[in-house]
Amino acid sequence: MALTSDEIDLKLMSAALDELGWTPNIDSSDITVSVRHGAVTLSGEMHTYPQKLVAVEAVRRLYGMIALIDEITVAKGLPSPGDAKIQQGAADTLKRAIDVPEQVKATAQQGVISLSGEVLWQHEREAAARAVRYLKGVSAIHNLIVVHPRRGR
Repeated sequence: MALTSDEIDLKLMSAALDELGWTPNIDSSDITVSVRHGAVTLSGEMHTYPQKLVAVEAVRRLYGMIALIDEITVAKGLPSPGDAKIQQGAADTLKRAIDVPEQVKATAQQGVISLSGEVLWQHEREAAARAVRYLKGVSAIHNLIVVHPRRGR
């Protein structure tokens, strides 16, 4: 006997809540889970950007999910070093990252880091975002880096 859409949604919601409850380093009571037609929506507020990433990745593993909608915000009430320090920290971190080309640049505005530039490989684009995600005060990352592979290799 096949499950109805509502039964599938209930199973997905239960699985998402279980996964969040088992995931260390996050408080799952801060996250609301809703499911409609296989699309899982996470909402609520986390204390840090890395906690948000951990929560989203935990639910991303669910079998049978059609889409994941991330509406989790990062708390604004915590002390922040300010955009100038976040931007300088991002620039320093990108400079030290051996897998990020030097043409990648970062700007910060209201705790949101925007990455820009051109790279040859997708892994370089991903490495840039990974490099800055744990900086204090970061609330989101906009990865605007463009991948332009060379021809004729």
